[in-house]
Amino acid sequence: MQVALVDFASFFYRHVAVVSLLLSSLVPKLVDPAVDPDAYRNVVSTVTLFAGIFQAAFGIFRLGFLVDFLSHAALVGFMAGATIMIVVGRPKSHE
Repeated sequence: MQVALVDFASFFYRHVAVVSLLLSSLVPKLVDPAVDPDAYRNVVSTVTLFAGIFQAAFGIFRLGFLVDFLSHAALVGFMAGATIMIVVGRPKSHE
């Protein structure tokens, strides 16, 4: 039972990181956080809410089979690119 929880957690966090990366790269193009932080906060909250609603709907209605229509090369390229951007964008740890 413990192994299943660990596998689920790693699966969950991996996909959340990719969605967070996408949202953080797209939202500043809509609203500049330095100019209008309240509007930026509203846009981020709204986009996050809708992303969660879509993910929940896909899970509830079992629409994961739609991913089969995407090519394997496109998925691997997207995940590799997202991984590289996450690793490169991580702050350096102070030792």
